[in-house]
Amino acid sequence: MSERLLPDYDSVVDQLGIDDPEGLRSYVKPAMYACLNSAPDEPPLGASRFGGLPDLPAELAWPECDAGPIPFVAQVNLSGLPSSLGRELLPERGMLYFFYGCPEGDLLFPGEEDEVGGGVRVLFAETADDLSRAELPDGLDDEYGMMEESHVLQFYGCNTFVDREHPVWQRYGHEFGPDLPELSVPWGDDSPHFQVLGHPHAMQSSVCGYVTDEPLSGDPERRRDQVDWMLGLETLFQAIDAVGDCSLYFMIHRDDLLARRWDAFRWTLQCT
Repeated sequence: MSERLLPDYDSVVDQLGIDDPEGLRSYVKPAMYACLNSAPDEPPLGASRFGGLPDLPAELAWPECDAGPIPFVAQVNLSGLPSSLGRELLPERGMLYFFYGCPEGDLLFPGEEDEVGGGVRVLFAETADDLSRAELPDGLDDEYGMMEESHVLQFYGCNTFVDREHPVWQRYGHEFGPDLPELSVPWGDDSPHFQVLGHPHAMQSSVCGYVTDEPLSGDPERRRDQVDWMLGLETLFQAIDAVGDCSLYFMIHRDDLLARRWDAFRWTLQCT
């Protein structure tokens, strides 16, 4: 499977004249991205997809919240990901499933789960064998918003950089010129796209800053610890500008990712 490691890190460092390229490198993370591809009426079982109905093994049930079934967002077949840098953080095989929202199809914002009757779940299956296309459960409309149409996702390697509101920007921000945003958008177009691993691509304020749920302290040591924690956050899955001018973020700390604690993810939604 081909790799597209964009942008080329060394050429960008040379172009901007960074004095501390190795220090800067710690704030660049490899990731994998995909753009939308139309799927056939019956997409192949186990393909990485956005929307439609999930391909579930018998031991995994469609997750529910108090209001009913949680809408399906996407599935990622881990064995189909490119062998690019950072790939070792994820299991070699298996399926990740992402569910988000309200049974009625309304957008769900952080903190509203109890108020509006929605939920967010990440499920993992150790194998992509013996899958079957799930049926739409009772309680979900067959036209539930963004998830109705299915799209196959083909992932490629890329590099991602911290956003301008990330606290590590204060260390290197003065060295960057107006060319920096190209580091954050390797796909180079405005169509919806998807990301696994790496730094999130923020539409508003810093995603990492938001999901930490803890203000940065004025104490230098405390602040350094918090920044280090934020640098440990990885994008478990991100649907960028794919929810009607909104981006949906599933985030997880590297320690939890390596321990396969799929219930330890944090999430948020940003809109333009």
